Amino acid sequence: MTEDLLSYTSLHQRVNHVVDKYLAPLDIFTHTEREDLCQAAEAFFNKLVIADRYSPERKLSSRVTLVKSSQTSMEPLHSLAEDFGLSEVGTINN
Repeated sequence: MTEDLLSYTSLHQRVNHVVDKYLAPLDIFTHTEREDLCQAAEAFFNKLVIADRYSPERKLSSRVTLVKSSQTSMEPLHSLAEDFGLSEVGTINN
């Protein structure tokens, strides 16, 4: 799959390839829903890129309350710090 995706030059082409190859055969989407799905996938990818590239110039100096669920339906995400990375952008006051 990686080789297939790398053969395309744009995100739009890659998303369309994945939809055509893996979702279209399921025949569960109308044309409009298919376009919505492609648009949502591109928007989600772009949000991930923005979040990955974000680097604050200075730390936030304000009170912040982090609210976390005590139960989750999934295993904890090991890539996230206990504070969800907030210590990188702010000062922790206990």
